[in-house]
Amino acid sequence: NQNNLRYLKNNKYILISDITPLNDIDFFTAGEMYENYRTKYIKIFIEDILSCLNNKNYSKIKVILKTKKTRIIDNKDYLDFIKKQKKLITYEKNISIKELIEDSLLVISYPFTTIGYLAGKIGKKSVYYDPTASISDSHNSLYGLKLLKNRDQLKSYLERNLFDKK
Repeated sequence: NQNNLRYLKNNKYILISDITPLNDIDFFTAGEMYENYRTKYIKIFIEDILSCLNNKNYSKIKVILKTKKTRIIDNKDYLDFIKKQKKLITYEKNISIKELIEDSLLVISYPFTTIGYLAGKIGKKSVYYDPTASISDSHNSLYGLKLLKNRDQLKSYLERNLFDKK
């Protein structure tokens, strides 16, 4: 079973952390002020990571997505999209985030998730990936973490940081 820690400890994996987008009505009702939290950009975040890892050198590396508990206001299209990703293993709850971080090869987070910040604080390789390229490199919420802004930067980062861990 992929949903237990023993399975994870026996496999190499990258931990990724998204921001589950709201459905369109609640997105506009809530007055969401950041365009980069729209469903299409969060999908690109996932697609780019999986695309960069779609390489025989990374075939044994799993991709774990730590999500928040599903809510009625979450975007159904996004949730369906996540379920269709064959290389993606999702964890919603009942697992220690600290252990997930510690046992991962590295962490890639959508800006500015807490998981990315926590991983950096405990010394794990951790980056934020902004596929919209709209966040400044000097943004005060980076807390010293590197910000990647396009698929080429992401691919290069993975090559440098996973090269010895295949």
